[in-house]
Amino acid sequence: RGGRRGQVGAMSKGSCTVFIGNIPYDATEDDLKEVFGRAGPVDSMRMVYDKDTKQPKGYAFCDYADPDSAMRAIRELNDAECNGRQLRIDLADNALRGGKGGGGGKGFGGGYGGGGGGGGGGTARRSW
Repeated sequence: RGGRRGQVGAMSKGSCTVFIGNIPYDATEDDLKEVFGRAGPVDSMRMVYDKDTKQPKGYAFCDYADPDSAMRAIRELNDAECNGRQLRIDLADNALRGGKGGGGGKGFGGGYGGGGGGGGGGTARRSW
């Protein structure tokens, strides 16, 4: 069947929250707000911390004011390099389901404490 495939093509209608994985442990919420604000108005940024150690877990959720901004963030900021690590970005809905429905086999890498995500496929790296 014809249709678009991939992360952007598989987006849920109206979703405004993106998952950000593989975040360097020295990055702050303000750092991320600045970068992700380039894609559109950020309503909130929530980094996830270990409840016992209070250390960042390496992933976050960014709420945008509109779905177009969320789509723009996924298109423009996925695989961007941050302090030597490649960020992994997807819709939060897809990330919570294990990336099914459009990740093309890409993992979320170190954001969950695992290895690299793979699937670079010739995409140029972007840095911020």
